[in-house]
Amino acid sequence: MWCASATMCPFSYLALRGPPDQRGFGRFFLASAAITLMLIFDDLFLFHEKFFPRYLHIHELVTYGTYATALLSYLDVFRKRLIHLEFPLLLYAGAFLGSSITADWITEFSEDTSTKFLIEDGLKFFGISCWFAFFLRTCLSQMRSALSLAPAPATD
Repeated sequence: MWCASATMCPFSYLALRGPPDQRGFGRFFLASAAITLMLIFDDLFLFHEKFFPRYLHIHELVTYGTYATALLSYLDVFRKRLIHLEFPLLLYAGAFLGSSITADWITEFSEDTSTKFLIEDGLKFFGISCWFAFFLRTCLSQMRSALSLAPAPATD
């Protein structure tokens, strides 16, 4: 679902760059793809947990702070656009993903790893699902809008 979200955004950008009414979504979709890619790579390669602390000696909290700054900047830049979209889905995504991080910290020293992973990864799964649903619905909505504005094809 991470990858599908990251793919939908640039595809929508390319598909919508023609109609004048839809051009404002270009920067939004490209920035959304960049934020999603940041989250994908961190999730896949554990940058915050393994790579940055071990090889670059950057503490995990610094990485989280950098990610939070990027996400808050994204929300600030696109706040007017986001409010008119299905913003609650994005809020749910943030709440679930944030809860996953909190669960990771709380259960860090837990002996019961199966419960720890169930809670942490379950919350992350719901967060990623909400993230995906937000972008799926947003991309579909903009595509439908663009198609309704497109001139009818000429018939011979």
